[in-house]
Amino acid sequence: MSARPDTSTVTRPLFVIGTGRCGLSPVMDLLTAHEDLAWPSQYNRRFPDRPAVSMFSRLTDHRPFASRRLGWKLPVHDEAYPFWQSMFNGFAEPDRDLYAADVTPLVADRMRSGVADILRFQRKRRFTAEYSGWSRIGFMREVFPDAGWWRGYEGVHRWQFGLPTAEEQALLALHGDSFVARAGIHWRRLVRSIVMASAALDQKTYRVVRYEDMVADPVGITLDTLTWAGLPTDRPQLERRLDAVPIFDANTGAFRIPSWRENLSPDQIAVLDDMLGDDLRRFGYHSLEWPVQAEAS
Repeated sequence: MSARPDTSTVTRPLFVIGTGRCGLSPVMDLLTAHEDLAWPSQYNRRFPDRPAVSMFSRLTDHRPFASRRLGWKLPVHDEAYPFWQSMFNGFAEPDRDLYAADVTPLVADRMRSGVADILRFQRKRRFTAEYSGWSRIGFMREVFPDAGWWRGYEGVHRWQFGLPTAEEQALLALHGDSFVARAGIHWRRLVRSIVMASAALDQKTYRVVRYEDMVADPVGITLDTLTWAGLPTDRPQLERRLDAVPIFDANTGAFRIPSWRENLSPDQIAVLDDMLGDDLRRFGYHSLEWPVQAEAS
């Protein structure tokens, strides 16, 4: 990183979080259409210690380069875990959530400096980034006290697994210790960690949006979110850029992998419904098949 960037430029960063394959990429496609937002790209992932590569992202401010369809070499937003990992070794794949107590003064300074560098080289006022899995809310709030979080959620798509609790062992035994059951337990762990970590946040710093709602009205949801984040929405080019962002419903068709309806058998869906029913209903899903109105929180 460059010597002593001005960390006072880092104000109200916006973090987009959720479990794996819950729709973070299309959300970031939409948010990064705003000309005031800086973001890590695949070049920050490939060259985490060379902040000057962030200047390439300024290309996307110009109409010929604003579409992701033009090719992988153009800068696009990226979770860029090596960038975060270069400042805190353990950010990318922790075996538990990260908390405020994990932040040392050196780590906080490095992370604020890293974000300040991206802002400086992209010549932007505000910063946004995505990451998935554990919430890391306590950790990031210690580093960025005025940060905001946009949380998306959808169904179960990915699994990792650590040591199960006694309750989880019983659930696994009931469902044959299948990988689908393990996926459900991991999803439940991540979702519950996010719910617990976000409990201390108010509506000014934490916003939850369903994937299905975002797919149904991507421009409306994005404009709403930008207003919530304190960003202007009256820019003449903004709605045109938002309209140009392709949004695909991964619930009903294949996008990189088949949709979960094609990927899971009825019995496997029943396993997840049985294991995750309470959590699914909390977020407005009567089952994995039919969304209903969310319960009041």
